[in-house]
Amino acid sequence: MDFRTDSLVLIIEDEKVSMRGLLRNYPDFAKKFETVISIPVFTNDELVTFARTYARENGYKMDEMGVLALYTQIGNNQKEGEPMWIVPSPMQKREPVNSEDACPESIPMRTTA
Repeated sequence: MDFRTDSLVLIIEDEKVSMRGLLRNYPDFAKKFETVISIPVFTNDELVTFARTYARENGYKMDEMGVLALYTQIGNNQKEGEPMWIVPSPMQKREPVNSEDACPESIPMRTTA
């Protein structure tokens, strides 16, 4: 990357410890980056708050049974230190409020135990 890099966006991704090691072990390479973004590990409560906000912003409402179901899904599927995906089963899919409000098939979530 010793050429002109104006407007170049390069994204490298790994666990925080590994990324820090890479940048520490290769300081000339690390100088190429102006910004480092760290994505936090979310608690279960933060994930549920995120889901409720996401639903509300897309014209949906998550009732208490939905919140309980989400906590159950998170608890049943999370593993220490691994990303977790909540994927709706065909029975859980709902019609969008309108055709522009299509929901994603899955939402990636990283959790703490």
